[in-house]
Amino acid sequence: MCLPIAIRLLVRWSLLAQVVALEDREARGALRSSGRIVGGRWPRAASITLALSGTGLLLGPVVVNLSAGTGPGSWVFYHPLELFLEAVALSLLVSLLTVSAGVLISLHAATVRQAQQTLIIGTIVLIFGGLLALSVLPADLFSAWTYPQLLLIAMAVLALLDAVLLGLALVSFQRSRLILS
Repeated sequence: MCLPIAIRLLVRWSLLAQVVALEDREARGALRSSGRIVGGRWPRAASITLALSGTGLLLGPVVVNLSAGTGPGSWVFYHPLELFLEAVALSLLVSLLTVSAGVLISLHAATVRQAQQTLIIGTIVLIFGGLLALSVLPADLFSAWTYPQLLLIAMAVLALLDAVLLGLALVSFQRSRLILS
């Protein structure tokens, strides 16, 4: 139930950066303006968002192969297929986490700048906090688990964070505070 809402919001607010750069609006005004611009052109905006995300997902292995300096015949492109599906699932979970955090922060921030700074600091804390937590854990803890088990744990943690942030955003959302034009 939450995934369709998140996808709808992701597409509706996909022009947020452009609105902020061109119209210099506050957080809520920028979200409303992005939604107004997307408006009835939702399928087109969704296809563009999907194309850009898919391009990024497909370019990832190309960059990895080029930077690793692999020689001819050793090119790896999401092989086996499960690797591609895992990358898609993790990308969706991380995207939902980002959208949920963005919505929650924008509902509480007074300005777009404050929302951007809060989101950047939150991202830094999440990444470095996660790395610090992993470094504190005993090394033999991970050697006992298989790759699929570690992947499922990572997906479960991301899904839990997604659910918490999306739930907080839905609780914080007050329809009466919206100014509809």
